[in-house]
Amino acid sequence: MRKALVVLTILILVSSIAVVFLRHKHRVLFLALQSLQVERDRLSVQWGKLMIQEATSGQPAKIEAAAKRSLGMMVPGPTQIVVVNIPEATQ
Repeated sequence: MRKALVVLTILILVSSIAVVFLRHKHRVLFLALQSLQVERDRLSVQWGKLMIQEATSGQPAKIEAAAKRSLGMMVPGPTQIVVVNIPEATQ
């Protein structure tokens, strides 16, 4: 009887230590989950901003303004335009 009591006491102690360990592990994992969710939300907002920027930067007026500002390019005048005719190749 006494031996069974000792075994049950040891099992209860091991079980209680396991419960404490698992609760701690759960809290650590929950904190990691929360930080990952915050990062996901931040990245989602950044993705949305990048999508808006991509949609607006592809507009012809913005491209022309950037070419003028950054590269010093300009729209050629009518006298500067040269049309080159390429004869069709016969097979």
